Amino acid sequence: MEKRVLIAVLLSFVVLYAYQAMFPPPPDAAKKPPQASKTATAPNASAPAPANPTPSVQPPAENPGEPARDIVVENTDVRAVFTTRGGVLKSWQLKKYRDDAGRPYEVIAGHAPADAPLPFTLAVDDAAMSATLAAVTFNVRETRTADGWQGQFDYDSGGVRAQKIFSIANA
Repeated sequence: MEKRVLIAVLLSFVVLYAYQAMFPPPPDAAKKPPQASKTATAPNASAPAPANPTPSVQPPAENPGEPARDIVVENTDVRAVFTTRGGVLKSWQLKKYRDDAGRPYEVIAGHAPADAPLPFTLAVDDAAMSATLAAVTFNVRETRTADGWQGQFDYDSGGVRAQKIFSIANA
């Protein structure tokens, strides 16, 4: 029985070696330099980056004169950070759950590729329009009540109108 196992293992290695010899990786894959990982930390954190950092993905600004601003919404369960640039969600922290460093657990993946869209990014059939909607600064109107928060993100320019409405209830 031990002979059979040894033969099976050796044959497996032979098959793997033969496959790699017959189908080598493409030459451009070997020449690509490894991508540097980007990790962002919380704005007021002086400690090292958390195990689940907030994403550092920011689309290029279409209107450099209009800086994006962050809207922070907090209640007993979550801390959300929306940005007016594209009207997207940058951070969603669960306060009742902790990461390895003991900080609130960040749901939005900070290890995603730089070109990965953030949650609530608008995508339309026209790629150029999708890129525009991801880069423009939305106007925001906030309503905070005892019941929760509501934010209305509006964009209207050149015949294109987009509106996003987010609500977060208090627990």
